Amino acid sequence: MPFLSIIVPVYNKVNYVDECVMSILDQTYKDFELILVDDGSTDGSGQRCDHYGKIDPRVIVIHQDNKGVSAARNRGLEVSRGKFIGFADSDDTLEKDMYELLINNAINTGSDISVCGIKRIYRDHVDERMSDMGIKLYEKYDGVYEVLTGLFYMNVGNKIFKSEIAGNILFEGRFKEDLLYNVRAFLKAEKSVFQDAPKYIYKLRENSVSIRKFSILDMEGLAIDRQVIDLVAQADEKTVREAKISYFVQILSTLNLIVLYSKPPYPDDFYNMIRDLKEYSFVAGKSHGLRLKHRIAYALIMLSPLLYRYFLKLYVLLVPSEVGRRDK
Repeated sequence: MPFLSIIVPVYNKVNYVDECVMSILDQTYKDFELILVDDGSTDGSGQRCDHYGKIDPRVIVIHQDNKGVSAARNRGLEVSRGKFIGFADSDDTLEKDMYELLINNAINTGSDISVCGIKRIYRDHVDERMSDMGIKLYEKYDGVYEVLTGLFYMNVGNKIFKSEIAGNILFEGRFKEDLLYNVRAFLKAEKSVFQDAPKYIYKLRENSVSIRKFSILDMEGLAIDRQVIDLVAQADEKTVREAKISYFVQILSTLNLIVLYSKPPYPDDFYNMIRDLKEYSFVAGKSHGLRLKHRIAYALIMLSPLLYRYFLKLYVLLVPSEVGRRDK
């Protein structure tokens, strides 16, 4: 029985899947099963999965009709046998010692969830946060809080979860499914451990949902953010507050996309988001820790969307930002 199950959904990633799989098979930690879920690929990715299933007994290959990344991960969870469960995306890679670090930290501290850092590779730069490399423990809601602050990252790939937790939570949706899963998992965890060593390598491709323009997915993402507020309603005050701040900031970020890439008059969603901004306007006060740029953005957009559009376009020309990179 493997100690760790690693689930990788695969859909039309033939140019990347080999690098991903090999970075897992070459891990310094060896006691794992790798579950490759071919989600109806049509580009040869499924055949590459079968290749690894033939050459390494740790690899389990599942083929299914295309149902999306959430369904693929859930299928992997159904067959997983490990005491801990991890996830990776088929176009990302892992440092050789990632799972050794995560497993050792989990065992040594008796934690339900173990987290490491992420190296983000964009088209034009690398974001490799290097903070205190020490091991830090978090109790109950502190872990949820750090998911929302971004310290633990929204991605599930830089974490391992006890199977008692991971196996009882399903992935939902096609956008921000990682956030929703993380929040639910950390709400169930009594203890988590974090070492901010960048071991998971997250690569933003040309077709990444993180760099596309405004679409219905952004509205689905906001619905997830509202759901998170409901999920943490019984948590401690700072976690509830952080969920509301996160939602407020995500509304502003989504409004940025509409303002930049849509022509007035704006879609109905724009005015619905303005309404929600007003509902959560209390987080714009200095005492809630909202960044100055977000407070300024809120004030400008309340004053005049057209004026805000002018200043936003000027901002993305002068300051490197994710919303600006979406237009390149």
